[in-house]
Amino acid sequence: MDELHYEDPPTGVVRLKGVRLRDLEDEDSDFDPEITFSIEELWSSDYVDVAQSERGYYLVQYSYHAHYHGIDQRWDFDPARHPEAPYHRHPPDRGAERRALSGPINPADALQEFATWIEEHDQVSREPDQNA
Repeated sequence: MDELHYEDPPTGVVRLKGVRLRDLEDEDSDFDPEITFSIEELWSSDYVDVAQSERGYYLVQYSYHAHYHGIDQRWDFDPARHPEAPYHRHPPDRGAERRALSGPINPADALQEFATWIEEHDQVSREPDQNA
């Protein structure tokens, strides 16, 4: 199948939001609105240093935002506002704290990191308190 490319004119903005199932093991599970993963990307034909490129366009800014029952984390590329660390991560439950990344992350890898974090977070939450 051939890819279709439309020039209508392109805005360059991509926004997607996914909601995870409450129970991944249960095929009849409802979605849990407190477990979400959002993708926001801005593409441009204008060159931006260190930006990823594809088909003559540059990914000039992105934010992959993960939310789990009140705990947020993000992976960002924002060279205009953070030239000292254009690729960076906001770790879970750390507010505005930024940690520099050595390069880009794609949405699939960020989503996998989020899924791994959920498993580890849930495991720690289920363990009995050793100080009790």
